Amino acid sequence: MATLLVEMRKPLKEIIYVPPKVTSVYSLVQHVWAGDSEDERRQAKKEGRLRLETLQEFYLEPVRNYLNRFLEMVAASEGQGFWLQAEFGVGKSHMLAVEAILALGGSEVWSLVRAKEDETPEVGPGRRLDNLWADKISRKRIFPVIFSLEGIGGTENAKLEDFILKEAQDVHQLRTHRPLPVTPDDYLADWYLNEGHEDYEKSLRTFLADRRLMERLPNVATYDTFINYLNSPDDRRDAATVLR
Repeated sequence: MATLLVEMRKPLKEIIYVPPKVTSVYSLVQHVWAGDSEDERRQAKKEGRLRLETLQEFYLEPVRNYLNRFLEMVAASEGQGFWLQAEFGVGKSHMLAVEAILALGGSEVWSLVRAKEDETPEVGPGRRLDNLWADKISRKRIFPVIFSLEGIGGTENAKLEDFILKEAQDVHQLRTHRPLPVTPDDYLADWYLNEGHEDYEKSLRTFLADRRLMERLPNVATYDTFINYLNSPDDRRDAATVLR
C-alpha cells in the first residue's frame, strides 16, 4: 500500500514552482527601481523605470484591503500615515515596495495588475484593483521620496524630516539637474545663483580672500569653490552660512 502511494505521488517539479531568480530578503529601496546594482538603480530612479519583478512576485489577495486603503489616499491626493507592524520575514518591505510601484506605475504596472487579477476569478469586477484604481492613479503625477532608515539607528542625529528632505533633493537633482529649494539655505542659494551674483560677486570675492573674516566660517577658500558648494545639496549649507 505504501509503495502504491509513493508511486502515485506527483514529482516535486509538478508541486513546487521555483522562479528563475529567487529573492531571499527584500530591501525596500533596492526593489522599487529596476536594476541589479546601485548604479543601475540610480539610473532607473532618474528615468522612472520600476522593478516589475517586485510586483510579479507579490500576492494581492492577502493584503487587498490594505492596498485599497493606501491607493484611496493616493487617488484623493490626501496625506495619510500608516503604521506597519508584523513579524520578521512576512513581507513588510515587499508590500511597501509594491505600494510605491502602484503609486508610481503607468500602463506596464497596471497591465501586470490586470493579469494577476485575471488569475483570481473569484475576485469580482467590483473588487479588482485595476478596475478601482488604474485610471485614478495613472492620472496622478507622483514625486517619489522612497528611502529606508535601515542601519541608521543610533548613527546620526538627524531628524526624520531631514532624511525626507535629503531624498527629495536627491531625486529632484537627479531628474532635473537643479537643486530643490526646500530650506532657507536652499532659497538663499537659489537667489544668489539667479540674481544676487550680479550685485555681490565682487564683494564676496573680497570677503572670501580675507582670512580674518573667514576664520570661524566654513572652509570655502575660493569663489569657484563657493559656487560649487551652492550647487551641491551636501555642501549648500556651508555656502549659505558664508553668504549670510
